[in-house]
Amino acid sequence: MIADTTRRTARSIESFFWTEVVLQESFSTPCIRHGIVAISALVRSFQMDTTSSQQIQDHEQFALKQYGKALQSTRDFIAETKSTAERSRTLFIAATILAHFDCFYGNRDLATSHMQCARSLLTKETSKLLDYRFVSILMSLDSVNYSTMGFESEFSYRQAIFGKEQIYIPEFFSSIEEAVKTRSVLVTRANNLYIEMFKYRFTPRRKIPRSAIKLRDYYVAQLRQWDSVFRRSTWMSDCKPDVTGHPVLRPESLRMRIVISIIKLATSLNEPQSVTDELLEPFQYIVSYTRDIIDYEKYSLRSKSSFNFDIRTTIPLFEVALYCRNSPALRGEALKLLLSSHRREGAWDSRVIARIAIWKMALEQPGMDETGTIREYARFYGESFEVDRWNKEIRVTCRQNDERLPEGYRIVTDILQYGETADELFRSSLDQVTLSIFSP
Repeated sequence: MIADTTRRTARSIESFFWTEVVLQESFSTPCIRHGIVAISALVRSFQMDTTSSQQIQDHEQFALKQYGKALQSTRDFIAETKSTAERSRTLFIAATILAHFDCFYGNRDLATSHMQCARSLLTKETSKLLDYRFVSILMSLDSVNYSTMGFESEFSYRQAIFGKEQIYIPEFFSSIEEAVKTRSVLVTRANNLYIEMFKYRFTPRRKIPRSAIKLRDYYVAQLRQWDSVFRRSTWMSDCKPDVTGHPVLRPESLRMRIVISIIKLATSLNEPQSVTDELLEPFQYIVSYTRDIIDYEKYSLRSKSSFNFDIRTTIPLFEVALYCRNSPALRGEALKLLLSSHRREGAWDSRVIARIAIWKMALEQPGMDETGTIREYARFYGESFEVDRWNKEIRVTCRQNDERLPEGYRIVTDILQYGETADELFRSSLDQVTLSIFSP
């Protein structure tokens, strides 16, 4: 029963949208069919096990043609149909597919425009046909869009809506269903709050409303409480430790979204970066869990690269590589896992984020003490980046606190190379940084 519930939860949102909604609608709705074909072709260009750039470009051109057909079919659908709840549902699906394509391809403005269109269709009249699962898909994509696209991004959600009812977390979860239900509410609220607080990213901490800090701390405490209760739940012992199957289907996988939410909120509102030193156990869990996923999937890969709409390893490992400053070995392990295979999860490319992580490690390395911990003054934060797919370049930006400046921080910007041609230099840089970390 525990394993069955975990499987349903692991597949509940992302797979619900793509297999139960998009696939079914694609048979009868041209704008959805062309959209999913466009995404499939773009994914194929990423996964191709070939050194021929022409073959990759051919797939991309086909993807762009299908994308154009999806846009035209959507316009035709709008012109030929009357305004009903069913029509709004179809348009929401079409707009969300187009947003996924543009987010993957790197068209930030178009992705945001499509998400704003989808957001406008979430009304009281459509709430029965577009329930919380559709909202979750859009929220997840919105988070990816502004996380990867830089400080100046426009958000499709202008203000988060917070639930008013109190959430009770018992001393013990009586069943996995109870744990999953509570987890869903907590993660949704945490994501909403994170988006709302993003407007304070350049605000000096002393000027941030105390109410915002208090609410953030309350949410972090609830997330930590859920994690503590979940880990000591007695029914966890019913699941054998040597359970087979994909790691995402195991009960311990349910911790991941809670752990990521804790890290995101705990480091928000310009909190001192030393707060991450208290997150060693969550970082250890991430590395162990993602290692199991990568080891399991590498035997089933048919190409050099893998793609998945689910965020399984990239964001979690990125968090460890960015913020685990008091365990050089664990930070290095996260980087090695990112480099072990080329993975694309949603808009996240393992090669790109590994390149950013090694760049940040090099920036922070001069501030390392004799124990290998990065001193507070030397820590960088607030990373954002934009990717030039054609030139294989990343424009990356981050900040470092500096009380001598009026803003209280300085901004560091750089252009990084990535891709196969940069791999040798990349790995050489990683070796140099790793050597400096472990040298006496």
